[in-house]
Amino acid sequence: MDTTLIVRGTLRGMGCQVECELHATVSRAVRSPHPVYTRCVIVDAPGWLPDGYYEVAFHGQSAFLHREGGYWGIGIPWPQLQSPLPRAA
Repeated sequence: MDTTLIVRGTLRGMGCQVECELHATVSRAVRSPHPVYTRCVIVDAPGWLPDGYYEVAFHGQSAFLHREGGYWGIGIPWPQLQSPLPRAA
């Protein structure tokens, strides 16, 4: 059974890097010692972000998604990141 969690993440793209909140679905069907996220949806991010393509990093994973007409598309997470995103200055 899958579980959806609310998690904090970092959005990066279109010349921006900001914190956000997202719903991330954890799949219990996959045998792994670490959580396996199967999809994510941005639920809270600054409204001023421009439309375009973004990467969101959360819990050591990342997903690529897009914003169009002010709405976020669903992101499919990639395997664990090689290195964490740099912090904004």
